[in-house]
Amino acid sequence: MNAGGVTYTVVKPLEKLFPGEKPKVVAFLVDADQLTALTVLANYARPGNDNVRIPFGAGCMTFALYPFYESEQAVPHALIGLTDISARFYLRKALGREFM
Repeated sequence: MNAGGVTYTVVKPLEKLFPGEKPKVVAFLVDADQLTALTVLANYARPGNDNVRIPFGAGCMTFALYPFYESEQAVPHALIGLTDISARFYLRKALGREFM
């Protein structure tokens, strides 16, 4: 979003979107089985078998910067995030350790 020359990101549940508002990126917190299923689905109806990537980076990079970059690409990739070990440590109490 851009307001008065300042660019910012709003993170909120899908049910909180305003009518007509379209998300740029959607994130799912998933366990290992769900991650496996989403990886299969991301590769199911698209050419190739590399439609999912796990980029190295800080928590905010894998949660926002990389997904926003991918959303601008002609052929965007699904991303697996929350791989930053310090972010996982600090979010463990809120999310649990089983989620990515």
